[in-house]
Amino acid sequence: MTDLDARCANWGYVLRRRRSGKSVSLIWDGYYRAKSWNESAPQSLHVADVADAWIIEQAWADPRLFRLHRVCLAYHYVHRLDPRIACRLVRLHLKVKLRAHGWDKTLEQARDDLGRVLEMRDKQLNSPFNPLPTAQILCIRQAQLGFT
Repeated sequence: MTDLDARCANWGYVLRRRRSGKSVSLIWDGYYRAKSWNESAPQSLHVADVADAWIIEQAWADPRLFRLHRVCLAYHYVHRLDPRIACRLVRLHLKVKLRAHGWDKTLEQARDDLGRVLEMRDKQLNSPFNPLPTAQILCIRQAQLGFT
């Protein structure tokens, strides 16, 4: 399991743990508006890195990532679908002919594209000319607000 694969698995774990029934995305669910969900969450053996899941979520929602790759990542990591069912849903919703034997290749391409988007976002965030706060400052603010 690669580092990016572990980060994506953590992203899926956080989204499955937080699923409210209306949406599965941290961005769509208003993650930073709901402060009290963390206190009522059951404690588990898996320690989730919520800040890293938020970074993966932002990269996943980036428009530079192809829609097919975005859907494949969500079906694999968040919904944990069997490749045959995921391919059927891709054919129904995106009108892309994807077979189960090509799922691994498509998923690998999606992970590579997500890695490229993460690298581009890291370069932008760590640029000295960036007016936005860096990921470290966001993690500190998140800890101060009690989201960890």
